[in-house]
Amino acid sequence: LSNNLTRDGEFFDVKKLERLITVSRVSEIFRKVEVKHFPDLTVIHNTVNSSSCCILIPFDVVGNGVTCRSGASSHWGVVAGYEEGGEKVYVQHSQSLGGFVCEYKELKESNAQLNTCGRKYCDYVEEVGGMNLKGQCIYLYV
Repeated sequence: LSNNLTRDGEFFDVKKLERLITVSRVSEIFRKVEVKHFPDLTVIHNTVNSSSCCILIPFDVVGNGVTCRSGASSHWGVVAGYEEGGEKVYVQHSQSLGGFVCEYKELKESNAQLNTCGRKYCDYVEEVGGMNLKGQCIYLYV
């Protein structure tokens, strides 16, 4: 894509992904796109129960789960469900065919430590102004 939005389909800035969504044909699906702070568990429950919104959350991934690698293995996932009465959330991302369940606390901790990128993208991320994922997510309203 032009305008330094991405390289190899990777997004290291929530504002740039928000921009792509709003200027692309995807915007025909979503009536509103918002960058917000990482949601608390109640907000996740309410959003998942709503048929009008989904949440994209960046985090470090390992296999079919969440890890903390300072952003070196950051990916975007969709929060697709939660454990009724519990603290677990169901997340779907491109590398997990069936998604995975993790503790809300682990997902939040992973998001909060997104400071750097994997070696493959470090030069690119520096060139476009750094990484901007930590503590944030994107709400997509249909």
